[in-house]
Amino acid sequence: MGRLSAGFTGFPSGSPGIGLAMLRFTLAIGIVAGGMRELSSALVATAGANAAIGAALGLVRITCGALILTGFRTTLVSALVAIIGAGLLAFQIWPLYLVNLGVTRYDRSLLEIAVAFSLMMLGPGAYSIDARLFGRREIVIPRRKPSSSSSSS
Repeated sequence: MGRLSAGFTGFPSGSPGIGLAMLRFTLAIGIVAGGMRELSSALVATAGANAAIGAALGLVRITCGALILTGFRTTLVSALVAIIGAGLLAFQIWPLYLVNLGVTRYDRSLLEIAVAFSLMMLGPGAYSIDARLFGRREIVIPRRKPSSSSSSS
């Protein structure tokens, strides 16, 4: 049998689809806000490795937020967001951290990881670009006319 190329089995519509769209919206707003904060603090900072890392991380997070908001490649982007969130959380918890990216709260990173992981497992829902690209298709198989093989004996 063929497999679904997007990595999930369904695109729930109705109330579950609206719930997934709200989950995507909430995560995207938080990610974009964090990315803008990191990008602006990196642009204000003096040139150096920390400023470059902060700017790159800010741009990646803004891009991930836009992709999650629209529901494009949701499982892949959600996995990336969870990995980035785990990395940021590690820098917050690690007692001898060397890089300060301007993030100060554990709860925001934990919430982003949990929501991103949930979206990765559930998929984007019916109200997303992924649903339009990989969603259910109706396959119409035309009826064949019975072949009339008349043989005269």
